[in-house]
This record gives sequence, structure tokens and C-alpha cells, in this order.
Amino acid sequence: MASRSIQPYRRSVPSTTIPDTAFSRSGTTRSTRSKPASIGEQYARRASTKVELPPPASVFSFFFMVVIHVCKLILHFPSTFKAILYLIMVFLFSALSDLLHLGRKKGYVTYLAKPGNIFSVLFVQYAQWWTLAILFFFVTATSYFYSSGKARAILRQLTRLLVMYSVFQGVNFLITFIHGYSGFCSDEEYKSQKRCLSQGHRWLSFEISDETFFLIYFSLVIMEESQVFARWETLDAGLRRDPMNTMLSPEQSERNVAFARKTYRDLSLTIKILFFMMTIMCLLWDAMLIINSLFYQNLAQKSAACLLAVSCWFLTYRLWYPNLWPRSPNIGIFRKYIVKTPTTR
Repeated sequence: MASRSIQPYRRSVPSTTIPDTAFSRSGTTRSTRSKPASIGEQYARRASTKVELPPPASVFSFFFMVVIHVCKLILHFPSTFKAILYLIMVFLFSALSDLLHLGRKKGYVTYLAKPGNIFSVLFVQYAQWWTLAILFFFVTATSYFYSSGKARAILRQLTRLLVMYSVFQGVNFLITFIHGYSGFCSDEEYKSQKRCLSQGHRWLSFEISDETFFLIYFSLVIMEESQVFARWETLDAGLRRDPMNTMLSPEQSERNVAFARKTYRDLSLTIKILFFMMTIMCLLWDAMLIINSLFYQNLAQKSAACLLAVSCWFLTYRLWYPNLWPRSPNIGIFRKYIVKTPTTR
């Protein structure tokens, strides 16, 4: 039996090849074995494919990035834990105020505890308009980017602000109704609240703290609406390197990619400034809530308002929006998480 020569096994390595042709005697071309490209040609081709890099960061940009990161830590604190913290804080501070009578002792009253302080006059009295204004611009700008400019999607996101304002007005009406129909005048001769107050008497009733309600409710709404900013900074790198992997499959079109890149460059600074203003407003509402818990009204009034605010937030952002229209705040055509593609070796 003739012996067969055994050829050693060679593992094939994929490489860029350059076809080589030869001519036969009849004049026709025939393909010969292609030879791999040289290492220099491979590096030259890789160098020709340029990756768009972000511009170098200045000192101001770095400082602003740190500030935004701190703002994210504040606003993206779990809202469920924040609601529980509000309940505990209002109860403890209100109990401390009732035990020590802080609202009646002049030595404990600071400038912020006075009804005429600048923060109470300019911000707390118009809290619903300040909150609505900042959230309107923030939700409009972010939904314009995340929905690729679709007007119907933008209006759907803004509907939550209309619900917030309706809840605020409804609770105000409820507080006024309870205050008017559950009390009595200090002078038994007058039965109506209007006549009692017009004669200089006091109307004694159970009054739910409206300031405690909207300070807590508006803070929780701001935290919920700010969740769309969680991936904002990572989208920049995704749109530059792998935009198709950043977007959802049905929305991976050249038009959406071009729109997202341009809109991100145009609106990025504006959205970051609005996010910073939302953080300052949330911190201001928390500070005024502490002052209100220590120096105004009693434990029962503030506890009832806190429970009402947390209930309104829970019914809307935990039960209503996740299941029904207009839905919870979302990032539209973009993926919530980047899908990592396997690398070839």
C-alpha cells in the first residue's frame, strides 16, 4: 500500500486579500491564488477610517460636568425612598415643633421662618408657576429630542404637566372645602366663615397644610420627570460611535440619526442648564419644607398634607402612568441600555 503524505494542519486566519490574475495562452484571464495584504496596507486602511472624537474639555466644561453629576445624584435619588423620607421628616420635625413650641418662641425664629422672607414671597407663593415653567421647557426640549421631533409625542409627554396642575387645583379646592365646612366661629353668633372673618373673629377648623402638600408633591414630580436625563451624557458617545445600536430597531434610519446628532448639539447645553435649575428648585422646596415643618401649623395638619401629597404622587407615577396613557417619562426612540455586540477576534 502506498504511503500517503500527511500535511500539517494550518489554522486559517482571516485577512484582507488582494486578488492576483494571470493570463493564459488563449488570452483569457484566470484567477490564481490571492495573496494577503501586507501589514503596512492593513494599517493604512485602518488609519483612513477616522472615528469622530469629542473636542477637548476646558476647565469650565469639566467644572460644569462635575456640577451636573452632583445634580444627578440629588434628583435621581430613588423617589420611593424620598417619599418615605418626607413622611418621616415631616412627622419628626412637626412633633419637635409641637413639643418645644418653636413657632411661638422668638429666639428660634430665623429670617427664613418669617412669612415675609424673600423666598416665601417670590417662590413659595408662586410655586406652581415656577415648577410648571421649568418643567414645561425641560419636558418639551427632551421629548423633542427623544421623539425625533414628533409633535404628537411631545404633546403626550406634556399631558403629565396638565395632570399635575389639575391635581394641585383639585387638592386646593378640597382643602378650602374642608376648612370652610368643618369649622366654627369663635363668636357663636356667626355661622359662616365669611361673616366671622369680616367681623374680626377667628374661624376655628381643621386646615390641611397646603404648603406642605405642594412642596412635597412638586419635588416628587420634578424627580420623576428628570429621569429622562439619566442617559443623556452617554448618548453623546453612542451617537458618534454606534448610532444604530443606540436607537431602537424600528427607528434606525439615517434621518433619525442625523436629526439626533444635530439636535443633541443644539439642545445639550440648554437641557443641562434646565436640569441644574430643577435641582436648585427641588433643594429650595426641601429647605422651605423643613422651615414649614418646624415653625408653622401643627403635627396633624402637616401629616395629613404629607400623606395626601405622597398619595397623589403614588397614584399618578406608580399606578396610572406605567399602565395607561400618557405613560411614564421615557427616552422615546432610544434604547434604555446599550446592547454590546460581540467582538471578532
